[in-house]
Amino acid sequence: MAKGIEVPIQVHNGRMKLSEGDEYIDSLILTALGNGESTNPFQFGIGLGEFMIFEINDGLTEGEIKTRTLRVFESLETDQLAELEDLTFDSKNSEKSMDLTYRNLETGARNELEVPLSE
Repeated sequence: MAKGIEVPIQVHNGRMKLSEGDEYIDSLILTALGNGESTNPFQFGIGLGEFMIFEINDGLTEGEIKTRTLRVFESLETDQLAELEDLTFDSKNSEKSMDLTYRNLETGARNELEVPLSE
């Protein structure tokens, strides 16, 4: 079962907390597709960045987000963790999000995840 350091990184009794399974994969995806906002200097450059917040909400921006998302899932597939099955964009109350359906390659389970794009 997939297992790794919990994101955001937390310490419990002097040791880094771990997460596993779908929770771990979800945290990898959300970190890789987040806006990268962090006060941790070692996390600079992680995520999609803030371009998606300041760009015009159009097909070009969605295309760039989709391209970057496909790259993230190529890496997850290489590591035998997850495979993207579906990606759609949604706007609720002027808050843009991306809805993902992916398959956990270890368990075969289908999972859905909402990725906020407006924060």
